[in-house]
Amino acid sequence: ISKLKSKEGRVIVVGGSMGGYAAIILGAWCGANYVFASGVELKLKLAGGISRDLLNGPFVAPDLYSIMENSKTKFILAAGENNPTDMYSLSLAAKMRCANIELISLKLLGHSLPPYLQATYGYKKIITDVLTTGTVDILEGTGDLFNFPEICELLQTLNEIRAGDTRLTDGVVSKLQRISKETANPDARAHAYNGLSQCFHVLGMKDKSVAMAKAATRCAPMNWRFLDQYTRTLLSANQPAAAVGVAETSLHLQKVNLGNIDPFTPILYAKALRQADRLIDAINFSAQILKESPSNVLWELLTELLEDAK
Repeated sequence: ISKLKSKEGRVIVVGGSMGGYAAIILGAWCGANYVFASGVELKLKLAGGISRDLLNGPFVAPDLYSIMENSKTKFILAAGENNPTDMYSLSLAAKMRCANIELISLKLLGHSLPPYLQATYGYKKIITDVLTTGTVDILEGTGDLFNFPEICELLQTLNEIRAGDTRLTDGVVSKLQRISKETANPDARAHAYNGLSQCFHVLGMKDKSVAMAKAATRCAPMNWRFLDQYTRTLLSANQPAAAVGVAETSLHLQKVNLGNIDPFTPILYAKALRQADRLIDAINFSAQILKESPSNVLWELLTELLEDAK
């Protein structure tokens, strides 16, 4: 790569998720001009993070923040606002205020950005954009959730709560309630409401969970992740007819805005159909989705549905 740089003049290292992690290290090490990394867990083994499941046993991770801060490489880091762990990583980078670190958050996306970026823009165009202008100007639907460090930290704490540490719930609820009232940013407020819905769900307060999930969808009606949380709360509150409608909206928005569907949304929709006594519709839908995109979880659900049909 060093030889390529001396020959071509400019080098960019690109990667997503664990590949983005490697891109940061490799780009800094070889003195690349640019690194474009998406969906990177800059801090490993956090609750809710993929690395926590993949890295077993002792593992000493390099400090990526220090590596970037002390490098002459320009790092362009992109993350989806629907992934709390990735956004927490980005918010910590924002606190550094380093001139060589540029942050991009995409409102409607989660962890896996490369398939979306390739299908929507093409990596060739993204790379050309960076090498020509020094940034990525072509991306649409960007936000600034990383500039709200408190809410990013609270959403990461929610991962700890979902992992079983419910002692943290009270403190998180009071802080999210304050943010939902004080912030003028609709996206940040929507994430606060969504977080409150998850907290109330853990506490068994179903009506409040439903109300907060609904409030989140009103603040950010195009965000399918909030619609999916709303569906979960409605199912928990035994309101399957409403859950079916919300899940259908989520499926539609994902097809239109993303071009693909999160694998868990069809499962929610099938469960809603089942709970609404539309067993045959649930079976037909699950079978159709399995033809298009195999899923072990959906296959297990389809097996249960067929048993119910007997």
